[in-house]
Amino acid sequence: RQRLKMDIVSASLHPMDKQKSNMQLRITTLQRRLDAWARVQELYMPVVSQLHH
Repeated sequence: RQRLKMDIVSASLHPMDKQKSNMQLRITTLQRRLDAWARVQELYMPVVSQLHH
């Protein structure tokens, strides 16, 4: 999250394609990690998954 935040802060009002690409890559990577963590939680902590829904 910190790297994504730094990318967003360092991007100007009109980010270049490379900056947009880097931000999108970080967003996608973060989302995949969060999804993986949610699956682990469902497996080992089923009560937590009920709270999310």
